[in-house]
Amino acid sequence: GVAGLVQGSVTISGIAVTAANLTEAVPDTCRNGGLIGLLDQAGGLADLERLFVQTANIQGVRIQGGLIGESRGGIFRAAALTVNTANLSQVTDRSGGLIGLLDAGSATNLGGLTVEQIAVNTLALPAAAAHLGGLVGYTILRAPTVITVGRVNSGQIIGVNRLGGAFGTVELRSGDCTFSDIRCAATVSGRTATVGGLGGGFFILTASTPISILNCHTDGVTISTINTATSGTTGGFCGYMGFQGFAGPPTTPVVLVSDCTSAATVITSGQESGGFVGRCSGAQYLRCKATGSVQGARWLGGFHGNTDALIPLDPENPSLQFILCQARGNVTGSVTNPTGTDGTGGFSGNCAYGLIDRCFSTGAVTVTNETETGGLVGLCFNPTVIRDSYATGATISNESSVGGLLGHGRGSPVSRCYASGAVQGSRIVAGLVGALENVGASVGSLSGSIALNPSAAATDPDGVVHRVCGSLGAGSTLSQNFARSDMTLTSGGTPVVPVSNPNGLDGQDMAPSNLLATMTSLGWDTATIWDPATIGTLGRPTLRNNPET
Repeated sequence: GVAGLVQGSVTISGIAVTAANLTEAVPDTCRNGGLIGLLDQAGGLADLERLFVQTANIQGVRIQGGLIGESRGGIFRAAALTVNTANLSQVTDRSGGLIGLLDAGSATNLGGLTVEQIAVNTLALPAAAAHLGGLVGYTILRAPTVITVGRVNSGQIIGVNRLGGAFGTVELRSGDCTFSDIRCAATVSGRTATVGGLGGGFFILTASTPISILNCHTDGVTISTINTATSGTTGGFCGYMGFQGFAGPPTTPVVLVSDCTSAATVITSGQESGGFVGRCSGAQYLRCKATGSVQGARWLGGFHGNTDALIPLDPENPSLQFILCQARGNVTGSVTNPTGTDGTGGFSGNCAYGLIDRCFSTGAVTVTNETETGGLVGLCFNPTVIRDSYATGATISNESSVGGLLGHGRGSPVSRCYASGAVQGSRIVAGLVGALENVGASVGSLSGSIALNPSAAATDPDGVVHRVCGSLGAGSTLSQNFARSDMTLTSGGTPVVPVSNPNGLDGQDMAPSNLLATMTSLGWDTATIWDPATIGTLGRPTLRNNPET
């Protein structure tokens, strides 16, 4: 619209372009922008302010941007960059509503980024249709960077993989990077994997800290990956966030994701998908919320789908942590045949080598032909610490290892938790944990927890059903657990009589009126963690610093 190539130190301010209509005469010549094709600072300083493009109609192949095709090199500062309408058509990769490719080689500070309406589409959907975003298609951060106050207010992004409402792909190659106050309301539709409402994929290639994602949000749009393969990695907020591409990654969190929300609906025909994040490691999620529903195949969660976290040096400080987080959407999973390691849960599908602390889920979990289903977590394939957390939604499956809190826990310690939804499965069913076992030297345990479920049912005539734990492996332990004395148990429609024992599969009888006294006797912290005031209104406690309201 103004310049094809800008090099060296430059200051550009107060420029408005009414209409930028760009069409590549030679396919794949790259780097087209509504204002600048290539901004190459070459070790200098680019200072941009108050730049506006009313309409950018760009038909190209690679590295297309509504404002800038590609920015690379030295220091980059920008404020108040706006594209009213960005129409990017026939692109294959690295294209965005503002910038196609941002390669931040030196200190970068971007603020006040706005795309009112985004339309990114690839008509033929080639295999390379990747790295497409509402603000930036491909972002490489090689130096400390701040990106703050960004908006994508409407539109749709269509491609194959690595697609995001704001960022398609982000490579985090430096510490001291911050994303803050970014909100997206664009529908994102992918063909295979790594698709998210705010970011497609955040790939951590550094052990430096801190990297922060703060106060960012996705609105009630649809994020989808509809394909014929088994892939997915789809999230209402982010498709993938984790370590990649270097040896010896740290076993503690590098990224802090704090006070972020997703209201997006997630629909996939694949797997590894969540209301907030699809697959992840290397991050601590603090006070984050997912409120949209999730529909797909295995490894689904109302908040988190699957993990590739590493064995932690300290189980209390692993690389994957969920603290004071919540999931409120219904989760629906269906596959053709169960594999025995499926895992679908109201909060997390499969959480391995993680920490779930003071979290909850309220949505119903309904799965078909999948084993290991839980109201909070479906499967802990490897040890995960779960404490002071709960699930309230119904948990229904036509397969085995079904629990109102946890479907199948391997070497996972679970303490001071409860579940209050009805539970149903074919066999190995319980109000709290379907199956609990050891893995290696890690001992599976359930302690100080309460089953508040009205009912638990095994539909098979030979199905096993208990109030607290359906199946206990050798060496795993149950201690000081309680259950509603009026909970009904059935196997194949036949009533089952529980055996009251605080260290047994059915737990100790507890009258609902004695809930607060039971919590106190078990050492639940009602001063700083649990709020017993809601027992009178909800019949159960809630979390003081993670309220349902």
